[in-house]
Amino acid sequence: MKYVITDHNKICMGSGANHIDLAQAITGNVVSAGHFEILDGKVKVSGRSEWFNLNSKPEDAKQIEEYIGL
Repeated sequence: MKYVITDHNKICMGSGANHIDLAQAITGNVVSAGHFEILDGKVKVSGRSEWFNLNSKPEDAKQIEEYIGL
C-alpha cells in the first residue's frame, strides 16, 4: 500500500492511487512517501515516490504503526 507523510504529521495511505492523489487528501508539504506492508505485526516500509522524488524512511514505519494502532 502507498503512503505519504506531511510536515503537519498527517498520513494518507491507499492502494491504486498515485502519491500525488494521496497528498491532495491531507494538509502540509510531503516529507516522505513510499510503500508499506504489515509483516509479523510490524510495519515495513520500502520504495519511493518518483512524483515527489522522496524515499521511504525507516522512521516512517513507527509513524504508520501509531496511526493505525499497532
